[in-house]
This record gives sequence, C-alpha cells and structure tokens, in this order.
Amino acid sequence: MCLGNPSATLLQGLALLCGVVIISTFHALSRRASIRVQRSGTSQVVAGQLWLLRVEVQAVRAIRGFRLLEIPPDSRPSFEAFLLGREPHEQRRNVFDRWMAYHRWQWLVQQNQAFAPQHSAWQQQLAAGEKQIIELPLRPQQRGMLTLSTIHVQLPDVFFLFQRCRRLHPEALQLLVLARRYPLAVTCFGLSLIHISEPTRPRL
Repeated sequence: MCLGNPSATLLQGLALLCGVVIISTFHALSRRASIRVQRSGTSQVVAGQLWLLRVEVQAVRAIRGFRLLEIPPDSRPSFEAFLLGREPHEQRRNVFDRWMAYHRWQWLVQQNQAFAPQHSAWQQQLAAGEKQIIELPLRPQQRGMLTLSTIHVQLPDVFFLFQRCRRLHPEALQLLVLARRYPLAVTCFGLSLIHISEPTRPRL
C-alpha cells in the first residue's frame, strides 16, 4: 500500500474515516425499538426542589443500548416578551450583545424553561418482555401545572457517532408545582399604647 508515501497514508486515513461514518449512518438508520413506557411519581412538588420521576420500560423485542430523554415544553418567548423583556444589567454589555440580543434571548429561554432537559444513563440490554424501572431526577423551576406528555428514546449506533431518536406518547402525567418557600427572620415589633380621649364638640 505504498508504505512511506505521505499522500497514501492520508488517503488511507480518509478512507477509514469515511468507512466508519458510512457504517455508523446505516447502523443508526436501521435500528428499531419497540418498547412500552409508563411514568409515575408524586403529584406535587415545590419549585426548585428535586423530583424523582420513575419510568417503567418494557421491551416488546430485545433491545441493546438505549437511554430515555425527558425534554421540557417549548420555552421560546413570544415576540412581545422578547421586545419588552430586559436582562438584568443588559445596558452594561457590549454593542454586539445589546443589538444582536443573543444573551437576552438565551436568558429568556432559560427563564421560561419548566425544567432542565434530563436523560438517563445508557442501558446495556433489555430482553424481550423484560421490565425495568429507570429513575429520572427533575427539578421544576416554575410553579403551576406541568404536564408530561411525551418522552424520547435515543438509540446510538455502534460507534456512538449518530443517535436515532424516537418520540413516545405514554399516558400523560400531571404534576402540580407549588410556589417556592423562603424562610423569614423572626421580627419583633414594639407595641406602644395610644390614649384616645373623647372628642370635644365644636363650639357654635
């Protein structure tokens, strides 16, 4: 193979890289998964506290190498909120940040997120008909009613270069997120006595 020729070595490396990419692409496109997912957890949680989501997975067919991904609802702000919302200390940023509004957009998206995206660890193998319980810790950030309706399953290729993602629609789970509690310092108010005398009638 023309040993010692640098151009031949480069071509061999490029051929090897293209072969790995092609194999990973076909392997990722050919992967299939048939599973059933059911979620469970407590119905109430305080904003900012850790909440544990239990996901029961049952494989219809044998599956190897997968993980679950919980994605929050769309947190992109409206055009009005983008125009009126101002990030703290935004006037101190440079001209690019103020006019291009990149940091402000990211800040608004993070403020509107119900929770940060979470994914489970890679599961090695699941036989046909086997059940497994996977725990996903979530930390809700906003109070209100949170509805979890979809969940994603990621299937990587043999070299972990590409990932095939499939959306599942299990039974929706509703979570009531309560307002965050803040401890207040004990304050003593001094009491003073006020003497109120009888009102005098005005003289005519």
